[in-house]
Amino acid sequence: MDMLVNTCFKMIYEMPLSTVVKKLMYQVMKQSSHVVEGFIFFRNRTIVKAHYDEEPCNDVLKAMIINRDNVLTYLRRKYIPTWKDDGAIFKDQSCIQKVKIMPDKTLYIHIGNSEPHKIITDTIHIMRLLEDHGFDFVPEIKYYIETLKIAFQDTLLYNVCLVEFGFRVPAPAKIYERQLKLKYSNMYEIVKIKKRSVKRKFLRYYVKIGQLDWKQLRSVVNMNAEDYIHTKMVQRVKDLRQESIDKGYKITF
Repeated sequence: MDMLVNTCFKMIYEMPLSTVVKKLMYQVMKQSSHVVEGFIFFRNRTIVKAHYDEEPCNDVLKAMIINRDNVLTYLRRKYIPTWKDDGAIFKDQSCIQKVKIMPDKTLYIHIGNSEPHKIITDTIHIMRLLEDHGFDFVPEIKYYIETLKIAFQDTLLYNVCLVEFGFRVPAPAKIYERQLKLKYSNMYEIVKIKKRSVKRKFLRYYVKIGQLDWKQLRSVVNMNAEDYIHTKMVQRVKDLRQESIDKGYKITF
């Protein structure tokens, strides 16, 4: 990927992807009005043009407490392309729909629905596939996105990141944050969540604010069926608290 990014060419799309993603994070939060099936939706069709800026994009993912390599490994298993002469389509997928290489070697990526930060990892995945398949292209992309969304449980983490990125937290996002903190202020309520993806969203927030580390996150996410007994979960929370205190973290859970 470094070879691709460092290739000299006349830039067509000057807006960095990292900047686009940050603005989309803010836009979805600002214009949201309600939560549907666990997601905050921004249903307006979105067309943006950007060039892939590798290091700043990596910084966005790090800020979001996302393990880039793990996500890309998952995407390689899930999004299998059907190759065309000028790109690829991805059948039976709700997110990435297709990629097309335009005559000027820029990319056109059609996304059905996605979360703003996932646009980065989707883009990296697509470019790696194209590179492996021998296509000649430049890392500049026109995106057509049908629906943007943010998982309700990601609101806590998103709000911290919005401030870090220089935005004010929009009023709707503050309301969502209060609702989540009211219900999940006790770590026990998070530990007892059985769906790993949902649990991970809350725990990433605690890693972000310096109250847990990655090892603790994984230990909770990877709980076995027999761990979901009240007494064991109570003990798990006590252990987490003590571990964090021993590490010198100031905890609120």
